[in-house]
Amino acid sequence: MSKLTYDESFPERDGEYAAQGLNNTRIARELGIAEDTFYVYLKQFPAFAEAVELGRRAVRDKVDGGMMDTAIKFVLKMLWRGIAVMFSHVCCSEINNDYPFYHSRLQRIQLNS
Repeated sequence: MSKLTYDESFPERDGEYAAQGLNNTRIARELGIAEDTFYVYLKQFPAFAEAVELGRRAVRDKVDGGMMDTAIKFVLKMLWRGIAVMFSHVCCSEINNDYPFYHSRLQRIQLNS
């Protein structure tokens, strides 16, 4: 087995690569080491493994945050649509049943919209 040449700059560099979303193979290639060596470094050097994990966590947090924002926007949009539909049914049914004058005005407003 050849001698492993661990560089003290690896943790910083591999953390940056992981934060960019690179997989282990690409990180190893960017560091100029074999993929097998990358896995050996993960086991032998805690700082190396921690940097990869922190970089991956940053990517997950960014993705999770974006997904959460999208989900919240979707739910709020659906709630708003549901409230608008319920409100229009309630208002229209009351106007239709009780106030013929307002019904004709409502129809004109809806036609002009």
